[in-house]
Amino acid sequence: MNTRTTALKTRQKDAIPNIHIGQVYDQRYIEADIHYERLENLADFFGRNMPVHYHDRFYQLHVVLSGTVRVHLDEVSYSARAPMFFLTPPTVPHAFITDDQASGHVITVRQQLIWEMLGESTSQTARG
Repeated sequence: MNTRTTALKTRQKDAIPNIHIGQVYDQRYIEADIHYERLENLADFFGRNMPVHYHDRFYQLHVVLSGTVRVHLDEVSYSARAPMFFLTPPTVPHAFITDDQASGHVITVRQQLIWEMLGESTSQTARG
């Protein structure tokens, strides 16, 4: 990739909003390592047609129990009926559209917590 292409991708990335759930949605969780919310509540707050965004330093696990979801992860689009789940890693731009019947759960976890858990798991495996 040349310098011009890299600069263009950086500008495009800067134009995509970084949403910190604890700051934007629920201030009670501003410093929390883990945030849980029902999919329906987030859809009511942000809208069922969630535009492209990302969550810097946070993983999100979306568990969809009913309905249909169209998901756009990075530059690939998917459409699926429940039951399903999808993971959005930190910094990966994503968007989704949920139908009115879509329900489920969204778990947001601070990246550092995952790294710590994996580090501990790896060291225990090495000793084991």
